[in-house]
Amino acid sequence: SASSNASSVVAIDPASGSIVASQQMPSEPDLLSITDDQQYLYVSLPAIGSIARLKLPSLAPDIQWNANSPITNGHPSITALQAAPGLPHTVAAAQLGGSTKALVIYDDGVARPNVFSTPSLSQETIDSIQWGADASVIYGTTAVVSGGVEFQFAVNSSGATLANSGEGVFGDFSKQIVYDPASANLYDGYGHVIDPSTGKLVGAYSVVNTLSYEPNNFAIDSVLDRAYFINDAVYP
Repeated sequence: SASSNASSVVAIDPASGSIVASQQMPSEPDLLSITDDQQYLYVSLPAIGSIARLKLPSLAPDIQWNANSPITNGHPSITALQAAPGLPHTVAAAQLGGSTKALVIYDDGVARPNVFSTPSLSQETIDSIQWGADASVIYGTTAVVSGGVEFQFAVNSSGATLANSGEGVFGDFSKQIVYDPASANLYDGYGHVIDPSTGKLVGAYSVVNTLSYEPNNFAIDSVLDRAYFINDAVYP
C-alpha cells in the first residue's frame, strides 16, 4: 500500500538516507541474506513460498524458486535464511510447512537431497540458523519452546544431517544467533556466549532485556573485539 517502492527491496545510503536502488518483488519480501563476496542478495517471499536471488549492487533479478522441499507441501513459511560462507550460489533455509519442520540447502535454487526434518509432533522448529566457520557446519535453535535447544548440523554436498543437539542454553525464544569466527563462539540477543563445540554457556554480557521475551538486536565486531547490544527495555 506504500505510495512508492511498495513490496520492494530497497538499498539505502546510510550516510545520506537516500535510496540508491530499488527492486519490486512479486510479493512482499521478508528475510534477507547477503553473500560474503557481496555478489548476491537472497530474499524470502513468504506469501508465495519462494526464495529469490538478486544481483548486487543493482538489485537486478537473478533467479527465483519455489521453496517446497522434498518433504514439504504447499507454501512453507521460511523462518530463517542464510547464504553459505565462501559459496555465493548456496543458501540454507529453515522451513515450516504444515506440521513439517525442515532445514534445506539450496544450490542455485536446487535442493540438496538430504533434508533434515523434526518429528511432526515435536515443538522444536528451527527458527534461527547460523553457518559456522565454513560451509560444513550449521548451528540452529528453536524459538518455540523456552530456552531453545541447540542444533548442530553437518553439511556436505548431499545436504544437512543432524550431528548433535543439546540442552537449551540460549535465551527464551531467541530469534537470532551469531557465530564469531574470531572467538569460535555463538552469541544471542540476551548476551549469552556459547561454545558450540560443547553446547555450554561460557559467559554472558550484562544486557537489559524486554519484559516480553524479545531478545535484543545486537552485532559482534571481531575486528574491534566488541559486542554491541541495543537495550530495548519497555520500561526504564
